[in-house]
Amino acid sequence: MTTTAADAVRRIGIKLSALAQDGLTYGADEYDLDRYRQMSRLAVELFSVLSGQPAAELAIELGRDTGYATPKIDVRGAIFDDDERVLLMREKIDGRWSLPGGWADPGDAPSGAVTREILEETGYHSSAVKLIACWDRELQGHPPPVPVHVYKPVGLLPGGSGGAAADQPDGGGDEQR
Repeated sequence: MTTTAADAVRRIGIKLSALAQDGLTYGADEYDLDRYRQMSRLAVELFSVLSGQPAAELAIELGRDTGYATPKIDVRGAIFDDDERVLLMREKIDGRWSLPGGWADPGDAPSGAVTREILEETGYHSSAVKLIACWDRELQGHPPPVPVHVYKPVGLLPGGSGGAAADQPDGGGDEQR
């Protein structure tokens, strides 16, 4: 994985933001809490400079999380047909092809999250068989850069049956191949 100075600064920003979030959660002294709020603003400013996004938008995005900072979970599913072809979808965010999936919701079991995401993204009904990989988005160098740490567990699913979205050229949301 090639690392640029901007990648290194973004990783520092992720850690700075997480430390600020943790400090705001567990800090008791008003002076310390003020320092954690300043850390949080600095992290937002770093992300704004690196991404070109307005700091106010990033502050809202990062401010959604409270409590102890943990990585986000982006589930993916590998569905193979009888000819050993894999179902892919084109991501809206960057136009790249990927395994279908998306963010796990609180309370989701990993298998339920990947099954739901595949249905939502492609219209295919499936059922997770087993976990076959867990990627650290940061170590894999997946674009575009995001201001949070993300794990990508990948489930294996038997060939799905086409749903209503399967007949649509855009797959009910993202393009399929």
